[in-house]
Amino acid sequence: MIYTVTDLAEDKVVLDGNHPLAGLALKFWLQIADVREATEEELEDGHPQGAFGMDIDDDDEAELEEEISRQTEQRPTLH
Repeated sequence: MIYTVTDLAEDKVVLDGNHPLAGLALKFWLQIADVREATEEELEDGHPQGAFGMDIDDDDEAELEEEISRQTEQRPTLH
């Protein structure tokens, strides 16, 4: 965990363990990569199956993660 020292006294230290973005308004940018029908299993379970909600193999998952990382690097950050 990350702690920030917020106050010092003679024999005490006050630490803040909140996430650095706690309390900030965040805006998210996203892009829909694919739309598909839910499988019978997903309909029964009430949620998508597999990584990123898709049944994809490790190579496809790595490619998707690289694309997400590449696009994220092009976006401004709050910190």
